[in-house]
Amino acid sequence: MNVRKKSQRYGLHTFPHQTLMKIIRVLYVVFGVLVTAMLIVAALWYSIYQERLAVENAFTQGTKDLAPYIAQISKTAWFVTSKFRDEGHSTVYQAIRTTGTEQTEEVRRQYQRRIEEMLRAYPFIHEIIFTYAQSGRTFDDYLDAEGVYQSDIHTTKTQEFRTRELIASLLRGDEVSMERIEIHSHDSHQSTVIVPYTMAFRTDSGALAGSVTMHVELEEFFKGFEDTTLKNLFVVGNEGRYLWHADPAKRNEYAEGRDSSFFTDYPEAYPDILGGRGERRVRDGNRFIQVRPIHVAFEVIVDGEVKKINTQNVSPQHYVWFIGYEEQ
Repeated sequence: MNVRKKSQRYGLHTFPHQTLMKIIRVLYVVFGVLVTAMLIVAALWYSIYQERLAVENAFTQGTKDLAPYIAQISKTAWFVTSKFRDEGHSTVYQAIRTTGTEQTEEVRRQYQRRIEEMLRAYPFIHEIIFTYAQSGRTFDDYLDAEGVYQSDIHTTKTQEFRTRELIASLLRGDEVSMERIEIHSHDSHQSTVIVPYTMAFRTDSGALAGSVTMHVELEEFFKGFEDTTLKNLFVVGNEGRYLWHADPAKRNEYAEGRDSSFFTDYPEAYPDILGGRGERRVRDGNRFIQVRPIHVAFEVIVDGEVKKINTQNVSPQHYVWFIGYEEQ
């Protein structure tokens, strides 16, 4: 009995040779399509992975690039506010904290030497203003254009006195205000951008006795940034105006009253940055902008330690600063 007869006996059927080959070819095609599809999916996944890795690497590099600048800003912001606490509790102010009366002329003359040393040691301190509620006098200590120490005395309640008195009335204990940016003129040809910080003097009974205000000059605050190798390094306030820029022309726009808007330069990136408020790498057209927030009025990191800043009455301009640069 041959094979065909045996197959028929047991109900088995055999495919013709040509049909079998067709099935095998179809299976080969299906297998080839599946392998091709798997390779395409793998290639797409790898491409996405590489893109994400490039973004992560760029973000890490941005953090590394901006770290020294953030550290400098944080240390200076912490110094300014902590200096108030130290100075406010120095022995020279014991009389005003106890009785509400300003120190004697002799004590003030001695303290002026310390103020002069401070102004020379920390150029970002543009001037220091003292007001005394009982006498209504204002003392303005600063270095003039020639670097000579000056102390102007106003014996009547000036507008500056009334402004300081109002701000000081909102403060308690060692609270410090960080006020809206002002433009101060050195002379008829040059202006500077300053941020006023104020702390109140109160008697043991809580009565307002006076205040001390430190005007911090932003040009000096960012001293050292001029040597940056980062493209278009910038610092902007919460309202989007440049506080500092690597381009000297843009750096001076605020003081000169001209448009100094980050939004103008990066119209696509700014809304995303302001909305996110976090660490960002943002596209603006065909450019990428690296941006990090700094909360100079509330909390900074100094030498790896979180420092809470005891501020009150903070201008919205300073709710958050953004520092960043344009990738090359």
